[in-house]
Amino acid sequence: MTPDPEFLYLAPTHREALAGLIFTVLGRRGTAVLTGEVGTGKTTLLRKLIQSVPDEKVRFCSVFSTNVPPQEFFELILIGFGLPITGTGKAQRLLQFWEFLMAGDAQGKTSVLLVDEAHKLSAELLEEVRLLMNFETAERKLLQVVLAGQNELRDLMRREDLRQLRQRVSVRLDIVPLRPPEVEQYLRHRWHRGGGNGNFPFNPEAVDLVAAWSHGIPRVMNAICDIALLRAYTAEMPSVGPQTVREAVEALELTEPPREQPELRVSAEMPVAPPSTGSSEVLRLPRYTDAPVMPLRSGEKIEHHLPSSR
Repeated sequence: MTPDPEFLYLAPTHREALAGLIFTVLGRRGTAVLTGEVGTGKTTLLRKLIQSVPDEKVRFCSVFSTNVPPQEFFELILIGFGLPITGTGKAQRLLQFWEFLMAGDAQGKTSVLLVDEAHKLSAELLEEVRLLMNFETAERKLLQVVLAGQNELRDLMRREDLRQLRQRVSVRLDIVPLRPPEVEQYLRHRWHRGGGNGNFPFNPEAVDLVAAWSHGIPRVMNAICDIALLRAYTAEMPSVGPQTVREAVEALELTEPPREQPELRVSAEMPVAPPSTGSSEVLRLPRYTDAPVMPLRSGEKIEHHLPSSR
């Protein structure tokens, strides 16, 4: 259940969100807000962003602890950028940070602050983030900020006392759960990325149940499939059927009934090896990890040639 970017599957909204994040960072757009339901892959997208842009052009600071006092929050930012904590006054540290940003800008490097779980930030901390956005020259922003959080972040940003922060947001991105036709593509993608052979183990009825009970949430799909695969493996079954998925759902104590699924299914367009001739073949599990992921090769960098802001 870790956000491994090597397994990221880019559904349409995930692809759009990643492109928007890269555009914000490399285009120095200032501030982006990424929202989505819990378990849809926000943290994985942030890690893919770090992996996808050139190291020589961007330096990142990732903050995941948002339930801290403002003074400690700023210290986390300084430490995340690799700065020593010098001086005891806030003015001294702000000056230290300003000099750091200016030096990076002179070297052609973009400084990016990633704040995960931003929906848990207090109004006081969000105001601190807004003040950091004021670091700029006449031509460009010195600090790019990405706020990622659950859907509650959208409601938080609508507060009247945060209107100044809201006005500074240049890019708004939202990711949604996978649609039923996308679920099989997601499962096949992860199966093959994990090292599975051509015999995709879930039959169509099992895939439909996974889609129904997970409501398209990748993290829930991961949990259901992990247990289902383990049960099929220990029972020496050649594939995963609907009953095995039901047992996995019961083990996870998912009590919300599945939504009605459309009758027409869209099969994933992925290469599958010819079926085995032996009906007694035991399911062979690949290396299986849990996290939503995407079809970029390991270590591949993306360098976008952005249009002029003019």
